[in-house]
Amino acid sequence: MRLTFSYDLSETDVVQGTLALLRSYRPALMWMATVLVGLLLIQLVAVGAKGFPSAMVRSFIFNAATLIGGGVAFAVFYRFYVVPKGCRRRMEQNPFLYRGITMDADEHGISFRNAKTASNWQWGDLWGFREAEDVFLICPSKTFNLVVPKRALSGTDGETFRQLIESRLERRSR
Repeated sequence: MRLTFSYDLSETDVVQGTLALLRSYRPALMWMATVLVGLLLIQLVAVGAKGFPSAMVRSFIFNAATLIGGGVAFAVFYRFYVVPKGCRRRMEQNPFLYRGITMDADEHGISFRNAKTASNWQWGDLWGFREAEDVFLICPSKTFNLVVPKRALSGTDGETFRQLIESRLERRSR
């Protein structure tokens, strides 16, 4: 069975694809946060061993709050400003990559084409796929994905496409 869909990628589709790709780095970020918390606890124990002088305790609390607050502020800034702005800029600089896309998928592989470019992938050459809220991500590698918006897949075709990629590719969570 051959499935053919045509679509334009919206900024929301590209942002969702980028965020899904960034989630693959979550374990490394969690490891780094664990190390940071460990270092802060070591500092607290060292301060406690010295009898909790008030200036050292205040210094520790200030450092911990600054690190945690700065980390949260950076994450929010990155998610809601840096990622959307970067996606918007890429779409403005290369509009032909995001418009008039036709995707064909069958038992042999999947292809994407538009007026200026085409790519063909055999199922065995692909790393896997991810599924986000509104998009499917076909992943040629761990750090690169091709976005297929679910809105382009009408009715039963969407479920047929999901079954096809699930039977040919490994679902990747990260």
